[in-house]
Amino acid sequence: MARTAESLPAGMRLTDHISLGVLTAQFPRASVERILMETARQSVRERALLAHVMVSYAIALALYAEVSTQEVLRCVV
Repeated sequence: MARTAESLPAGMRLTDHISLGVLTAQFPRASVERILMETARQSVRERALLAHVMVSYAIALALYAEVSTQEVLRCVV
């Protein structure tokens, strides 16, 4: 399903609501990496966005579906 680029109301930023710290507090990197390893989905090569970052990005996309993907990615990385 395609997303349309939508912006937040004037004066409001997505970073006012979410940060990587909030996500990592609820989903610790060690737990995410353990699950990725158990499911054989861990990063094989060094990439710009590692597997555990992509998990945070996917969670943030689900939480903020009304916000553009670029804005969510900007906030996560």
